[in-house]
Amino acid sequence: MDKVKVGDVVKWVDWANRPAGGDAPRGVSKVTEVVRDTLIYVEDTSLTAGERCLAHEESFRDTWELVSTAEQEAAAEEPSARAAAPSHEQVCSTAPTAQVNPKAAYGATKPSVGLIPPIALLHEAMAFEDGARKYGAYNWRTNPVEAMTYVHAIYRHLGLWLDGDELTSDTNVHNLGAIRACCGILLDSIEAGILIDNRPPKAPSDAVQNRLKAQKLEEAKARAGK
Repeated sequence: MDKVKVGDVVKWVDWANRPAGGDAPRGVSKVTEVVRDTLIYVEDTSLTAGERCLAHEESFRDTWELVSTAEQEAAAEEPSARAAAPSHEQVCSTAPTAQVNPKAAYGATKPSVGLIPPIALLHEAMAFEDGARKYGAYNWRTNPVEAMTYVHAIYRHLGLWLDGDELTSDTNVHNLGAIRACCGILLDSIEAGILIDNRPPKAPSDAVQNRLKAQKLEEAKARAGK
């Protein structure tokens, strides 16, 4: 078969090769779209308007063949050709369907690590490199750390960045990258069960935050009503 293009009239191979006396219907279809010469969409005369079947190029050539001009004219003279075309189920159940790669389906159940911005990872890596030179890589796994050590560090780096200092003055590490590294160490220690949790006793911070949020909303409504 020559290269398939939009507008080509094709027929199901079985219609031409059906056994003598077979009751397989005779009909034609039209190629409605070709994507990168690989995916071929075929509209069949039996389908509801707008519906079509999809075939991959390799299998398409095994199951469909181009209809000659003479055959097209002969088919047009047969009023029963359209009515006798195969059902939607007959055509689409035979055409190959796209298969979901098992690895893709399995991977979809895991965290999408690719959503983390690479730039953020790079700045975090610079902070970890600085820490590795000073204290050794993954030092917190062999010498458990206290939570508040990193809470204080996070606040310091955030304050520096908030006041306009992008980089630390001693190591030129981005302050936000240092914060990410601190959070990474805390999370790693928590999951490993080795964090020395010396945070203060739990307080109703979430409830207070929600109350203050509601208060601000009410104040905003009051100002808008004046």
